[in-house]
Amino acid sequence: MTGKQVIESMDNGWRALCVQYDNARDEETRRALNLLSKITAKMKSEFDKAEKNDGKQITIEEWLAWLNSEED
Repeated sequence: MTGKQVIESMDNGWRALCVQYDNARDEETRRALNLLSKITAKMKSEFDKAEKNDGKQITIEEWLAWLNSEED
């Protein structure tokens, strides 16, 4: 999968979760929507940076550090 396809897939997942949230609003789904939105935005940002920097992308370790920092 290309980076654009992954981002598109994440966007589609977010949209599907929005439909679920509209049907039955609960706190867990709202949190999942917010987290998925943040992750997708970060992915878009990193993808754009990578395109400008000769394809260098964020490492798994950098992703884990970013995800852990979001929990605080």
